Amino acid sequence: PINYLQDDGVWDEIDLNVVATANGWEVTKNTYTAEFAAEVAGGVRVQVNQFVDPIYTGINPTVVTIDESGEAPMPLMVEPSRDGPTVGGNVIRYPIAEGFDLDYTVESTQLKQNLVIRERPVLQPNAAWLGISEAVQLPVGYSLYIGDTLLGEEITQTQEKLDIRNIETGE
Repeated sequence: PINYLQDDGVWDEIDLNVVATANGWEVTKNTYTAEFAAEVAGGVRVQVNQFVDPIYTGINPTVVTIDESGEAPMPLMVEPSRDGPTVGGNVIRYPIAEGFDLDYTVESTQLKQNLVIRERPVLQPNAAWLGISEAVQLPVGYSLYIGDTLLGEEITQTQEKLDIRNIETGE
């Protein structure tokens, strides 16, 4: 998409630049609205359209390791970052711990999150995987899917994309 439909029914050109607000940052001239909290713990609010409650993601992100069983995430013992977020173009970078950042890239059809590892971490001997743990709040009636598989509350390991869909319609 190169244009988005404004609330008043007029089409306007998409502008993916992250801009400062009183409460953090946002991108509103897009096919969806993304609002970024001033602090990384506050997460990101994504409003797909005016008829669906927003999605809140990236709440309280923590770098974790997971053992071979895949059942025991443990926080990685690293110093907290003292740096604040940086913004450039369509990307906002939140430092989440020394040597680790969380990037959000706003595109016209998706919001991409990347864990950036700036320094090789020292892991506990039983650590098999490294990642992040975060809270996500979905609108009522929606759930996470990998392909056609509805996800529950168990730990899920994937390199596939996650979709948020209406449970009844699949949209």
